[in-house]
Amino acid sequence: MTAGKRIVVVGAGIAGTRAAEALRAAGFDGTLTMVDAEAELPYNRPPLSKEFLTGELDEDDIRLWTAEQVAELQIDLRLATRAVNLDVARRRLAVRSAADGANELAYDQLVLATGVVARRPAAFDELDGVHGLGSLTDARAIRGRLRAKQGPVVVVGGGFIGCEVASVAAACGLDVTIVEAGGNLLSTVFAADLARSLERLHETNGVRVLRGRTVSGLRGQGSVESVELADGTRLPAGVVVLGLGGTPEIGWLNGSGLELGDGIETDDCLRTSAEEVYAIGDAARWRDDATGEHVRHQHWTSAARQGGHVARTLLGSAAPYHQVPYVWTDQHDAQLQIAGAANGDEVRFVDGGPDTDAYVALVRRGSQLAGVIALDRSREFKTLRRTLAASPPWHSVVATAPNPHSQGAFA
Repeated sequence: MTAGKRIVVVGAGIAGTRAAEALRAAGFDGTLTMVDAEAELPYNRPPLSKEFLTGELDEDDIRLWTAEQVAELQIDLRLATRAVNLDVARRRLAVRSAADGANELAYDQLVLATGVVARRPAAFDELDGVHGLGSLTDARAIRGRLRAKQGPVVVVGGGFIGCEVASVAAACGLDVTIVEAGGNLLSTVFAADLARSLERLHETNGVRVLRGRTVSGLRGQGSVESVELADGTRLPAGVVVLGLGGTPEIGWLNGSGLELGDGIETDDCLRTSAEEVYAIGDAARWRDDATGEHVRHQHWTSAARQGGHVARTLLGSAAPYHQVPYVWTDQHDAQLQIAGAANGDEVRFVDGGPDTDAYVALVRRGSQLAGVIALDRSREFKTLRRTLAASPPWHSVVATAPNPHSQGAFA
């Protein structure tokens, strides 16, 4: 029986909503409260940098819940309410909202699904026309400017979000430049040889890619007019979009007694260092029972699956969480997919290569297959992703993988 039990979830993203849904589906009939700092009904974030910007999807299309679904799930959803402090000894969560001021929520079990906040250096706060992309509010503003053809567009950061926004902006007919501090696009994800096809794709579609360049400042009177690079280059800009990654939303937990680092530290069952407090999603850094390492993934699939997993743990079926991470990105007319690790002791093309428009590459760590990467090779990727789930020896996979255009191996 769970009647009378109080579960509080902080964060209404995919991790938090999936946890709540799984709890109700499993028969939890206690009090379920969800707190989120945004005033929006829960929504799906991946489309913000893709289909929402293009107009293929609108706001109703990306909602995770409608108001009617919230009522059906019997969730006390407190929007525009920020978690500000946690007392693990008393099991009290302090929250604050403009409407209700300061309050405390008592809990029996607490799930932290706070996600990340988009990085925005102070130097980028001074002028109008400069946008991060961490929320629906941000996406609305960027979409409005793209529709109004307010270019040129300069994207600072060549990660997943930066590349996706650049793709959309180019499709809108705008002049677009990506400024990436690393040596290649997706430089924090994988090596330059894997990025060359992607860079060529952007350049073919009219996007200028500047690698190994950093921004020293912005220029303009009230609104941004240009971006100045460290080498003195000035790029005309009517819109600047920041794709600089995200930082775990955990500052409010300082002093709570929870073990914090690059996220909220948990064990392999997603339990934090405090009794009956759990962490999931982009802000959670859990112990992978397969490797013994602590990892944190900012991937939609990881967050969604952790939501369901933690629900089972809350209801008494604790088990180690393990998942082969998966991420995808749509850029121009191509799709890049990554399962498992994107770097290791060896990365080998088994179909295509750095000079082809599509490819499949495998990643080795030690003697095992550790990752699969594919650009516009969905069918082959699907097969190899299933293979990867079984953690096969490297030699057995390489020996049987198709290899018509292999470029050999590279570190």
